[in-house]
Amino acid sequence: MKLLQISKVHFEEVLGSLDNIIDFHRRKREEGARRAYLQRQAEGLLDATAHEFEPVSKLISWQVSDLFVVKRKDKISEEGSVATTPIDQRLVIRVVSKKKATDESLRARVMSEIKLVGDMLPSPLIPSLLATFSDRSRMYAVMGCILVTDLSTLVDSKPLIEHQDGERIVQFHTAAVALAIQHLHRQEIVCRMCSLDSIMLDSKGYPQLLDFTLSKKLTDCGGRTFTLCGIAEYNSPEQVQKTGHGMSPDWWALGILTYEMLFAATPFAPASTGSALPEAELKPAHEVTAKSGGGKATEARRMSIARLLVTTGGGELESTVATYKSIIAYASASEPQLEYPSSRTEPSKVLQMPLASKFIARDSGCVLT
Repeated sequence: MKLLQISKVHFEEVLGSLDNIIDFHRRKREEGARRAYLQRQAEGLLDATAHEFEPVSKLISWQVSDLFVVKRKDKISEEGSVATTPIDQRLVIRVVSKKKATDESLRARVMSEIKLVGDMLPSPLIPSLLATFSDRSRMYAVMGCILVTDLSTLVDSKPLIEHQDGERIVQFHTAAVALAIQHLHRQEIVCRMCSLDSIMLDSKGYPQLLDFTLSKKLTDCGGRTFTLCGIAEYNSPEQVQKTGHGMSPDWWALGILTYEMLFAATPFAPASTGSALPEAELKPAHEVTAKSGGGKATEARRMSIARLLVTTGGGELESTVATYKSIIAYASASEPQLEYPSSRTEPSKVLQMPLASKFIARDSGCVLT
């Protein structure tokens, strides 16, 4: 028998830390198990139709679609017996009105979003698209995640900075959204809809990136895009100046999201309007129904531009122009400083990091620690 020996130092020089190797293989096994689970779920929905699902609750209404939690019904065979019996299976279905999408000239955008989500790699922080189907009047997208409410409900009563554990809550959600953004960026996808109103919480309390209406795969446009779109208060300087951008607007938006979770306001909104848009821009052509879940309706809260699908290419409202001026002034300052509401306590050093200009980075890059 021959015994071959390698020291720990030499092992780690060649292969890296043993703990990291074990953790890497654990994550690969978990990812494989998740893929297999989603595959089984998707296979069970291959021939699904709208009649197989019974609405449990309505989560939210958007401009051309509604989001429902549904229960899978027992499937009846041709002989009249129960062919399959899903035991209390809950799913989320997005129902898109073909007429509304056509009337609003959004049908191509909706189809593009569904394709983008369908091609994404699975992530615990982005609902996987399990199946799509349609009938004469609607399109359906089935997601393998139970959603409960949107992130804005966390700050409906009062800013999280005023809660006893508010900062810990903000730290948790900021970190989770950062991981979701990193997952998108590894696939060359820029989100451009990372806001308080476009992120939902699942049944375990984890944030889920759900809105990809304005997302784009940068490999399809040469690595940079020049579109100015999204919520004015969340737009980055390179978007406002239309100098072209890659992934950087998502990191800027994460800083704005952190600020809004803390203070229930955005840092660059005109002082007279706070974080809400004027009434004329708040309501689209048809009313957006308030969420049916618990908590009060937030009519004063700005609806996301992805819902209204307003892309700013000129003729902006006065408040939007003022917001853009504030963003450019902040980015142009030699030592930019964010102002916190005078009545609020300053956030801790940990949370000032995602609010800092080095984190809200431009195309020079950003490193997360």
